Amino acid sequence: MAIEATLDIFSGRENPHWILSSDQQRDLFDLLRTIETPTLQKPSGVLGRLGYRGFILRGSGESPHAGLRLLVHEGIVDFGQSRESRIADSRDLESWLLQTAPVDIPSVVRIRVADHLGQPKFNAVSFLSAASAASITGCYGCRAQDAPAYNPAPWNIPTVQPYNNCYNYANDQITNTFAQPGRAHGVFPANYDCNDYEKASIVDGLVVSPNSQTR
Repeated sequence: MAIEATLDIFSGRENPHWILSSDQQRDLFDLLRTIETPTLQKPSGVLGRLGYRGFILRGSGESPHAGLRLLVHEGIVDFGQSRESRIADSRDLESWLLQTAPVDIPSVVRIRVADHLGQPKFNAVSFLSAASAASITGCYGCRAQDAPAYNPAPWNIPTVQPYNNCYNYANDQITNTFAQPGRAHGVFPANYDCNDYEKASIVDGLVVSPNSQTR
């Protein structure tokens, strides 16, 4: 049986996914057996929030687990409609799943998930130098004085909210396409860093704000 793991984190672009090895599959079921406490809670990732939404596991092939499909998020193992959810006392299963991710997953993605899980960033990307890992978190936060007036009402309706993302919201543009910086103008950032995304945003017509604040 093959088990595919998907890191559910992106909005409008393909999520990272990979196949667990035989040893990893065995370890997965060993970990699942340690999570026994039933819960009526559902992880917030099932609601389609932005950012890290957990790990999705899908089984295929001919075995008793071929129909496996579960979401692991916020310490909760959600089996969907097939059986009740279970909750752990920690985020260890999610941290373990992050460690199974292949090395070609961008370092900045690993670090963001590790931060969310309360895991030291250097455990998630041990192949990076301390200086390189620290630099990834150095993006600045803007406080643009010409930002649109706060008006969430047009966004919080069923025909809009599920089909737009933070880039749509930040630009006050409802496109129902999960907009990406630069995509409308044939530009797509090659790297997951502030410089590339800033350049792509400028192509879309955004301007650098002189009143931004560096962290």
